[in-house]
Amino acid sequence: MAYAISEARELVIKAGKELQRTGLIARTWGNISARISDTQFVITPSGMPYESLTPEKIVTVNIEDLSFEGDIKPSSEKAVHAAAYRLRPDVNFVIHTHQKYGTSMSTLGQVFDVSEDDAKIIGPKIPTAGYGLSGTKLLADNVTKEIKQYSDSKSVLMINHGVVCMGTDYDNAFTVAHTLEKVCRKKFYELCGSLFSDEFLQAELRTEELETKHDDGENYKEYTRENGGLEKYPTLFAEPKVQMVIEAYAPFIKKASTYGKGLASHIDDFCMMTGMGIQCLPEDATEAEIAGALLHPSINSSVFIRNKGAVTVGDSADDANAVRMLLEKECVPFLLEEAGCKTHPVDPENGKTEFMFYNESYSKIKEAVDAENK
Repeated sequence: MAYAISEARELVIKAGKELQRTGLIARTWGNISARISDTQFVITPSGMPYESLTPEKIVTVNIEDLSFEGDIKPSSEKAVHAAAYRLRPDVNFVIHTHQKYGTSMSTLGQVFDVSEDDAKIIGPKIPTAGYGLSGTKLLADNVTKEIKQYSDSKSVLMINHGVVCMGTDYDNAFTVAHTLEKVCRKKFYELCGSLFSDEFLQAELRTEELETKHDDGENYKEYTRENGGLEKYPTLFAEPKVQMVIEAYAPFIKKASTYGKGLASHIDDFCMMTGMGIQCLPEDATEAEIAGALLHPSINSSVFIRNKGAVTVGDSADDANAVRMLLEKECVPFLLEEAGCKTHPVDPENGKTEFMFYNESYSKIKEAVDAENK
């Protein structure tokens, strides 16, 4: 049953905050919509932080031709949402997330079987749609193909990108998203369990609990100019744009650093912020060497320090923490590779395009919104 437009707008705003609270997205990556009739749905606007949303900023879109009402642009993934509503009459709420395990398992490019109990919620199969740049017709067409082919599935993985979850209502869409994450997490540990000690598994479980509560606890330490940064990272803070440096040692990041290897980007939101990958410096790397690795190709970047974890940097506290969160997610496909799985990194040309788009378009939208909210 479709929602009244006022309720739909409020639920979309509520969903954005819930996605951030539960760690299913970072920043404004992902998008949310609700059906309001057989011909229309409402959706989050393009590039606006979820905490800044008000009902008048939620955009009404026509399912058939994607035309929209008002001057605010809808999410660039509106065609994906339209496909869900067009092909699934029972779907009334759609969430596109960049959740850690679902997104990471997409890099395998597989169709996953689901246990009988979980199939009651998300369907018997989890398909993976082929790659398309964010917001493109190709991506929407690839997702549409999987929705058609796997008509009993309530979710679709988008290779190197994220997840689409389709629900009969708000609560069901979130149940689908959380169940999908549980299933993908279990599959990850089935493939990679041999890499981890019992102590590591306990630490990672604590990490996921801390992330949900937004408690930095034992997983990272932040430095600013006013909080010890000038003493520990003088070269980095000599760069005027650097506003925060973070030492990250959550279990996945620390584990990945022990291999002494660089990391190729598997997830396109990581490409958007940091480029095509990061390098690994030796355990005794100097601060100047760390700074040299971090200030290229952009201010918002990261580097592994062998056996210690990583250092991330940003031109704002928000950006530095976004890089840290994205790096932890990127470590999941990295570890899948170390366990012998065949993953699909982001194509370099596509990664360059995503990086350029983010830095020339989305980041400017965010700056404008931040300035408006001050």
